Amino acid sequence: MVMKPDIEGTWRVTSYRSGEVMVEPDEEAEAFLEIDGAGVGGTMGINRFAGQLEGDSSFGAMAMTRMAGPPELMLQEDILLEHLQGVDEVEVNGDGMFLRRDGLLLVELERSGTDEEPATS
Repeated sequence: MVMKPDIEGTWRVTSYRSGEVMVEPDEEAEAFLEIDGAGVGGTMGINRFAGQLEGDSSFGAMAMTRMAGPPELMLQEDILLEHLQGVDEVEVNGDGMFLRRDGLLLVELERSGTDEEPATS
């Protein structure tokens, strides 16, 4: 499977749904999503993850490292990974990407510049 070219690249999570509200990732642990063809990986704060895209709008199961971190960062990771695995709609609009499930916005991302590299923890 080959994804549309506009989805490939490195994306920084700018906000994600936590309960009923959208929140920003912790400043100490930025979250990045890297898409290359059907491969997807990145970090959601502490740990790295990798997996495959399924179809044009969903993410499959993710393998992840298991380093421990502060409880608030571990919660951020848990929520973001759950959101990724539940996505059924991916919209790219300019430099923004919006991930939804059943029409509900779960994660907002922005395209990361070529000068910026994601944290590898």
